[in-house]
Amino acid sequence: MTSERSKRYWKNGIPLNEAWLEFAPAELQEEWRKIPTWGEMLSSISEKMTASEADVTKLVFADALKTWQQNRTRRKELEIDLKERLLTDLLNEELMVTAFRVKPTHSQTPVIIKPEYFYSYDPDWHKETFEAFGLQYHQLRVVDPRQLDLEYGKLEKPRVGSGDVIKSVIDELIEVNPKFCELGRKIAAEEIRKKLKMSHFKGNGLSDQNLAKYILSKCGRRGIK
Repeated sequence: MTSERSKRYWKNGIPLNEAWLEFAPAELQEEWRKIPTWGEMLSSISEKMTASEADVTKLVFADALKTWQQNRTRRKELEIDLKERLLTDLLNEELMVTAFRVKPTHSQTPVIIKPEYFYSYDPDWHKETFEAFGLQYHQLRVVDPRQLDLEYGKLEKPRVGSGDVIKSVIDELIEVNPKFCELGRKIAAEEIRKKLKMSHFKGNGLSDQNLAKYILSKCGRRGIK
């Protein structure tokens, strides 16, 4: 990848500590935003306390505290899930990370972090740094490369494991075999790989797990077994 394109990706990228929510499915973003923070709940409690008797106030506060603990647990679970989703998209090259390399040498411009690195190591989400195999990066930013290239009029030929190619192959398989959606998940995934004339290896997006989400998007949950 040219340095100019890397610069463009980094300039238009989303900081890592925001990307896990920014690139999340719309319904999960909505769920996250609807879970009130402790500050928002305190504000609500304060309004009730001014109009309540002391004993009622204790009950209101106790109930609110219990609800907040449940909300905090759900927020944490959702955050972990969304971060895992982002890492999966990075591994499957649906999204891309650019950053400045600081070890073993300093890069003058942003560089691409190889997706397979995320199999073995996790980034520091708060510091927006990443270390793997003796390499260290900082100022990580996430971008959807195909969307950005499309906006800049520089869209390249889709790679074999990209979402667009996989969806197109599934459409072809359904057209040839109307009962494709009745196949078991492993068999259906293998049919896709055969059509692509590719086997699965780390980082190419053709694992049973990754293909399953595309099969489900085409066949629905009651379609594929």
